[in-house]
Amino acid sequence: RAKVVKRVSSRFSGVKNQWGLSQFQYYEQMRHHAFTVSPKGLVSDCYRHYQALLSGSIPIIDRHHSLTNIFSGLPVVEISPPSNKTKNEGVRIEWKSLNPSVLVSEAKRLLHRKNTFAWHKLTHKFWFDEVRRSAFPRKSEGKQKVPDSKLNKVKRKSL
Repeated sequence: RAKVVKRVSSRFSGVKNQWGLSQFQYYEQMRHHAFTVSPKGLVSDCYRHYQALLSGSIPIIDRHHSLTNIFSGLPVVEISPPSNKTKNEGVRIEWKSLNPSVLVSEAKRLLHRKNTFAWHKLTHKFWFDEVRRSAFPRKSEGKQKVPDSKLNKVKRKSL
């Protein structure tokens, strides 16, 4: 994170890491900024991503396969890992290329989609339903059939 903070601070005037704010002050700061830098720490997901979204700020996050479904349909800017691949991934943004003009472009891109964001994904109900759906899939959702055997029949009767 320190490298990202240093790199971003050198390209954006007025950017500072404000340690020691109260939770209220922290959310107020986020609320007044269009973007919140939220690089990965020990893991790719972070509560800061959600705090930014709920505060009305767009989180700038590291792209990771585990976050793809979580943040699809939400206003986030994904930073690609440095790569030598030439695979067409659309617009690739890396921390080293992040600058004000890139964020202006991203803001315009997101503004065109502003009425289509999946804000419901930020609610407890959505995630409760997702967990329940994954734990107890409906038959129509492609639950795998278990071959009938005496053991399976016993298990079904005991339920």
